[in-house]
Amino acid sequence: MSYPVPQTQIAVLVLELGGKVEFKPDYPAPKPGINEVIVRFLYTGVCQRDLHAKNGTSASATGDPITTIKFPHIGGHEGVGRIIALSLEAKGPIRTGLLGGILFLSRVCHECDYNNHLHHQNGSFQEYCVLDAKYLAVLPDDVDPSIQEPVLCAGVTAYKAILNANIKKGQCMVVLVAGGGLRHFALQYGRVLGASNCC
Repeated sequence: MSYPVPQTQIAVLVLELGGKVEFKPDYPAPKPGINEVIVRFLYTGVCQRDLHAKNGTSASATGDPITTIKFPHIGGHEGVGRIIALSLEAKGPIRTGLLGGILFLSRVCHECDYNNHLHHQNGSFQEYCVLDAKYLAVLPDDVDPSIQEPVLCAGVTAYKAILNANIKKGQCMVVLVAGGGLRHFALQYGRVLGASNCC
């Protein structure tokens, strides 16, 4: 079953690098293409990296600034919503009504520069978003989407760091971060892994 997708939506745009943020109440709503789904967002977060992308101060793997982004730019790479429509090719466990989350890496064709929701793809700063069915985080229905949303960015980042630290049960763990989302996730993961002291 598909749900109706309106012709227009509310979207948050940036029209030029370093430009101001503009709210558009009548921005065209997307339609799904081949192997794509449409998610109606319930929650989205704003990451510091979104602000860097908008201002052209994001760094590439070589340390150079990333100044080539898609305009109009609709940022957002940590959103959770309901799948409301999908193309005929979107198969497998994906169906309308499921909770879906946007991931930072949104499309991989292995033929061009990688695409992400910071620079090249429209993100979660809009009501409706087209996502590649192969790179969609399908979430269980028993999670609270308002809590799950920050896990898709800060939570994954902190989890990878804690795994790389190889924390063992009984060890002391110190997180050198001023505060915020990354720190609180890292502390929780450390405790789950058995760190005796987390600070």
